[in-house]
Amino acid sequence: MWILSTVVLLSVLVWLVLFTNRKRLTASRLASIGSRLVQYALMILVLLTGTMSVIQAAGLGDRFVFVPTKSVSRYWNPDRAEFKPEDVYYQSPSGNKIHAWRITPHLEPGQKPSCYIIYFHGNSGNLTHHYYYNIWLVKNLNAEVFAVDYSGYGESTGHPTEKNCYADALAGMKEFVKRAGIEPGQVIPMGRSLGGAMAMQLAMDMQKAGTPCRAVVLESTFSSITDMANNAILGGASFVTTKMDTNSKLQKYTGNVLITHGKQDSVVPYVQALKNYKTASGVETRQGKLAFIIHRLDHMDIPDGYAEALRDFFDGKLEGKVNLPRE
Repeated sequence: MWILSTVVLLSVLVWLVLFTNRKRLTASRLASIGSRLVQYALMILVLLTGTMSVIQAAGLGDRFVFVPTKSVSRYWNPDRAEFKPEDVYYQSPSGNKIHAWRITPHLEPGQKPSCYIIYFHGNSGNLTHHYYYNIWLVKNLNAEVFAVDYSGYGESTGHPTEKNCYADALAGMKEFVKRAGIEPGQVIPMGRSLGGAMAMQLAMDMQKAGTPCRAVVLESTFSSITDMANNAILGGASFVTTKMDTNSKLQKYTGNVLITHGKQDSVVPYVQALKNYKTASGVETRQGKLAFIIHRLDHMDIPDGYAEALRDFFDGKLEGKVNLPRE
């Protein structure tokens, strides 16, 4: 009986969410809706069966954190790629074989990339779904980009967990440095949404190792999974074991930090970016610059003037709050 009740209640929730969002069902919005529905379903199960400990032990609440995709994006066509990625495979301490792409800009003889970015995408899709943003970075910044698929994503083996993803990121940085022939201090960890947590952890790992990165960029990144879960549903943090507490790491990070977020973000609340910025602003031992780029767009959107702002920040010319587009 309780199973039937759960199905009925969840069906009603699905109908209500889809109906009220029927005019705004973008891919990112659908991912957000799916995450919320998982939370609602688990809450109903707990209320009806009292299986909280079972849910926590099975990690079911963390299913909304990682949404690995094995299939190739229907928009990905390597034969038409303006910049053909180099497939890279490396072994991670997670025990998994990780797939990454190294994408280099078109350079004149003797010319070098302006920067070296190791990029971490969000919680869904894989490299093929995020290729075009990587290319935007290559074209607009003349950057060399090393994009990583976490354990369980795309061609990478294993299963994604917080520990595995952090290990994949650190090993990826070491592989990137070796292949590009650069020093760790030239690397810029950059991540959007869930990827921001990987970028922040990598920056912390590099700081602890005495080889701080050039800068870390957090795009549309949450303050923590706990905050995200509680935002999704009252008491939602009780369902998740993944923490990804980027905010607490910002309390100890002393290097260059760039936070970017849209006020209309429908996936990660803008207030979480404010929380991150406030925390980073309170680091008395900070030696690097801190900037907060604010725009009016949604989770995956790129505001006008963003490339120029990134270049300015990497060159040490940008600090404090900046609104884009500039008024």
